[in-house]
Parts: sequence; structure tokens; C-alpha cells
Amino acid sequence: MLTEKQFIDEVFKLRLIYREDNQWVGKWDESWNDDVVMTKFVKAAYALYKGTATNALKLTLLGGTEIRLDKGYVRNFGVTAANGIQDAQTALWVQQAMTWRKFMGHHNSNGRYNAQGPLKTVVPVTGVGSILSEKMWTPILNDALILGAIAGSQTFALALTADEQAG
Repeated sequence: MLTEKQFIDEVFKLRLIYREDNQWVGKWDESWNDDVVMTKFVKAAYALYKGTATNALKLTLLGGTEIRLDKGYVRNFGVTAANGIQDAQTALWVQQAMTWRKFMGHHNSNGRYNAQGPLKTVVPVTGVGSILSEKMWTPILNDALILGAIAGSQTFALALTADEQAG
């Protein structure tokens, strides 16, 4: 795994290529063309890279925006969110999933509640998840997700929503 300095130095060298290949980003966020702001984007990418590389599930789901908006996917696989959750719907699914996980952590295999405290370790839904959902999104984050998964020797899986599977 790359250190933060190695990652930032290497990706920052590619900033002109990222800008050229993704000019559309500069149309919705003019700061894309500012080197000071680009440094913030690259630091956000490192946070995602590191978080993805250490994902406890050892699994990275690849798919469209729809997977981070799918309650079942979020509940079962969690989201990266190294820089915060990207949208309100995903944040709602994360909150509900954490409530469910905490509830389940207090119950034994027979469904009985243990008032003394959790019986099982509750894995957080964010920070260790398999689905990309990041504030400060740029194409650099997509690459950081893939590089982090490779560095962490993870499995990749294509995640399709029910509609995508049917079509």
C-alpha cells in the first residue's frame, strides 16, 4: 500500500491528464482547475484509497449510482464514505442499517435480547463498506477505489439492481 505522500505525489503528477480527460468536471465545479483545490481532491482520494484497502469484507462492489441508493445493498455491504456520504438517500439507508445492526448485536441466536450489552461486534456501515459513496466526488475517486481494492487484495463483484438484472 502506498503512503499518503507517495499516493498524493503520484496522483498530483497526473492532474493535467485528469483535467484533460474529464473537462466536464470543470464545467460543474470550476475549482477542478485550481491546483490548491486539486490537492484537496487528491487528499480525499487517498482517504478513500486507504479505507478501501482496509475494507474488512475484502469485497468491492462495482456498479452504477443505483447501488448506493439501494437499501438492500447498503444494509448488507455498507458504503465507503471516507470523506462523508454522497447523498441524502444513502445517508438514510446507512442510518437505518446501523440501527438494525445494533439491534441484532443485542440478540442471541434464539432472538433473545441481552440488556447487559452487545453480544456481537457491530460492524459500522460506513468507512469499511464495499459501495462507493463519497463527498468531494471526482473521477479521481473512482480510480482510488480500484487502486485501494487492488492494494487490499480484494475481490471485485459487479452489482446490478433488480431492474438492471431484468433488462
